[in-house]
Amino acid sequence: MTNFETKTKIVLLYASKYAMPGDNGTTNSGISVSYLYGDSLAPMMSPDGSLGQRPAKGSIPVGCWENVKCVPGIYDGYFTMSISKDGKPTLKLIDIGYCGEVDLVAVPAAKPDKK
Repeated sequence: MTNFETKTKIVLLYASKYAMPGDNGTTNSGISVSYLYGDSLAPMMSPDGSLGQRPAKGSIPVGCWENVKCVPGIYDGYFTMSISKDGKPTLKLIDIGYCGEVDLVAVPAAKPDKK
């Protein structure tokens, strides 16, 4: 079955290279990442009542390390989607492209109207 690929903005929160022994003397290497989908940190509430956005975790090829410029940062996230053996869609981050720094500015809380 062919894979579907898509691109969307992500906020990369964490990136760390790893290398660990694999089977038969090989080495498994890559980059562990944590990220948010989209480039907005606007407050949000899910239909189940939970607040905010839970960071996604994944691993990308170690060759992507040269694309990691600034963390946290805004990146183009390149994803592939495939259908697993049990028929469920799976979305996996496969590459990133740097777009810019994250500029987090506090928004003052609204003052209640006095009557």
